Amino acid sequence: MKTKIFQTINIDDEKYINSLVKNYPYIELRLDYITKTNLDNIFTQKNDQNEIIATLPIDRTNNTYAFAVLEQLINLGSDYIDINIESIEYKETATIINKALTKKCKTILSVHRINDIISHNEIDELLKQQKEHKIDYLKIVLNPKNDDEYQYFCNLFKIYKNIIFLCIGKYSMDSRILAIKNEVPFIYTLSDGSAMMYDGQVYYRDLKRRIEEGRGLGLD
Repeated sequence: MKTKIFQTINIDDEKYINSLVKNYPYIELRLDYITKTNLDNIFTQKNDQNEIIATLPIDRTNNTYAFAVLEQLINLGSDYIDINIESIEYKETATIINKALTKKCKTILSVHRINDIISHNEIDELLKQQKEHKIDYLKIVLNPKNDDEYQYFCNLFKIYKNIIFLCIGKYSMDSRILAIKNEVPFIYTLSDGSAMMYDGQVYYRDLKRRIEEGRGLGLD
């Protein structure tokens, strides 16, 4: 399987995080939930097989704090940082991206369209922003309300080959199976000890079970 399956951790429990970092290679740290854990200690557990995504959505209420935390994670050795589309307007975002480049930390432009379906023109504009800001990956998360909207989502894989498309809600699991079949670089699941953050979120154990059931059906 070419797609890396990241486990998202949103529990502020250093012992739990350390255990998962020691025993599983691909981790996303949700730093809007993890606020008290000593991050230096977490990264001392990191080995050559680990890849860590540092995610902290940035808005007008937290941007000074968020940029400082993301810079800290880059310096600690995070492999990726997540840049939400809403943060592109801040001049500090360019500074953080440049910092990531110097530290060989990859960047992810993260777009969540929960209330409506994104158009092809909007996707093309996001690709332009990705290129302009020298961001490594574009991730677009949608919330299809019915089968027609989900079919529209499925067709996006035929048009755009270098975008990570995922769903939340009722099509969340199916979208991850489809992403694996289309060999996207990576997808996200919720670590088995973490709390659900939105409806229909996929736990790692459930996706693993689906993959095992799908051996020989394009999920090898």
